Amino acid sequence: MAKNNSSMSKLIPLLLLLLISTVSISQVKTGSTKIDPTGTYALVTHDTDKNYGGDIYVKLIQKSKIAIALYIGMGGIAENNGTLNNTLQFKNNHAIFKTKWDSTCTIIFKFTSKGIWVIQKAADPNFECGFGHAVYADGYYRKVSSKRPSDKDLKL
Repeated sequence: MAKNNSSMSKLIPLLLLLLISTVSISQVKTGSTKIDPTGTYALVTHDTDKNYGGDIYVKLIQKSKIAIALYIGMGGIAENNGTLNNTLQFKNNHAIFKTKWDSTCTIIFKFTSKGIWVIQKAADPNFECGFGHAVYADGYYRKVSSKRPSDKDLKL
């Protein structure tokens, strides 16, 4: 009997180590921290033009669903802009928007604790995703508030 207790006492630490490493690996694969995306974000960087401005309003409405409103504009002589208001699936701190009218349009929202990286892909760079001429949402939007946006901001 003493021999069995000795074997068990050696086995328990190994099982605990295996359990801890399994949990750590799964956290790395799925993102260790689920971010609450609720808040207001302001465009900080844009690939090409300093005349760009933009805001994103986000509200977590279910554990895996967000309401989102994106407003992006290019100033100067010809003011062009784009808007997006929708509810999207929210998984692993990401949300993806696809349009029905442009099958090549995809906008990816990658949430971090301090902001959102937005990546927009489409076939026609002049009228991507139904936005105005040469307007696209790519860039980094810094979180400026964690308050829940109003329904007016979200256009709900």
